[in-house]
Amino acid sequence: MDLPHVYEQLEALLVRLGVPVRCEPFDPRVFHDLNAHGGMCTLKGSTMVLIDANAPLPDRVAVLAGVLAGFDLEGIFIAPQIRKVIEAQGLQPEGQLAEVIPIHRGRSRSDGEG
Repeated sequence: MDLPHVYEQLEALLVRLGVPVRCEPFDPRVFHDLNAHGGMCTLKGSTMVLIDANAPLPDRVAVLAGVLAGFDLEGIFIAPQIRKVIEAQGLQPEGQLAEVIPIHRGRSRSDGEG
């Protein structure tokens, strides 16, 4: 599963949970911390995930996985590869992003091919 597909799966899961995802370019004049890539917020009374459109795809995936790590996902079918990404992000200290690598690359490394 490639990284764009992982992103799509994570976004679709959030939407299924009733949390819309907005990907907007962050204004550096507002977000002085250049490490801010997004997260869950409340905007005009609506809860949503806001992601910096200028952030690299691995960081955007990590933001979505980090948000999902805070949800109770028991009883919800999630593809095992996607669940592993969410669990890996959930193990990171608050505010840190886990390194996200495409799953096919991860398999190659463990097989000794990559």
